[in-house]
Amino acid sequence: MTKLAPPIIEFLMENRNNLDMSAYFTERRLRPLTRIKNREEQMEAFGKILANSEGQLPKEKALSVAFFREKW
Repeated sequence: MTKLAPPIIEFLMENRNNLDMSAYFTERRLRPLTRIKNREEQMEAFGKILANSEGQLPKEKALSVAFFREKW
């Protein structure tokens, strides 16, 4: 996780107690991001993961996803 961009880490830490989010954002799902050295490209790839999460997370969880996408 230390190879992730700070905003991604912040998002994950803010949602660490949320079981739905923790179940969705697994190490396996995030591992490809750690191979991306460029932080901008990493954020773009994380944005795609977030886009794919729509419909897979309960509506109230989608709010934090939407907030992250707006913020970054």
